Amino acid sequence: TAHLTLYAVAGTLWLGASRLPRPAAPSAPPAFDYAATERRVSFLEAKETADPGACGLRLRASAHLSRFSETGDEADLSRAENAARRSLERRSNDAAKLSLAHSLIGQHQFAEAEETVAGISGGEATLAECQLETGRYDAATHTLSLAQAARPTDPNLKALRARLFEIDGDVERALATYKDALVEAQKIHSLPPPTRAWFHAQLGAALARARKP
Repeated sequence: TAHLTLYAVAGTLWLGASRLPRPAAPSAPPAFDYAATERRVSFLEAKETADPGACGLRLRASAHLSRFSETGDEADLSRAENAARRSLERRSNDAAKLSLAHSLIGQHQFAEAEETVAGISGGEATLAECQLETGRYDAATHTLSLAQAARPTDPNLKALRARLFEIDGDVERALATYKDALVEAQKIHSLPPPTRAWFHAQLGAALARARKP
């Protein structure tokens, strides 16, 4: 490797690593701030009182979805839905549509979620999830194929593809794809810790279902 110098002389290997500077140990990721999302929600709620614009409401919907992913409090799904709808009343924007669709999926309102996200650039994973949840596996496969052609390393698309493999009974391919999704997710340094944990959980659940160690 770059940090090992290896010589072969008369069948003897000489390892000179001790004479070379050692690479610095990678820094540990910062500790997850459990209060950050709560502060974000509180800030946006206070800001909305002064300026209830489309952008602020869109951000608030996203913050409620983040808090739901951390706490599992389903009331945040309703809050996200409300904020996203109010944002869209003020101005049509794809970010609010995506937040609305995600809040609806969390409440199992898949038909409206699919209608909301249809045609949105970057919303293919959400569309495929709606199709998958309503049992339209061929449609979900088609949606994912088109999206993955443009974004082959997208971990969300890979995780959905893994679910389809699992539904089809192709357990080994499903596990390999869940692992691949996790690898790609770990490359995204800006990925929030709860989202990163979700990919770990998906792989772990799939391994448990397959009774793999």
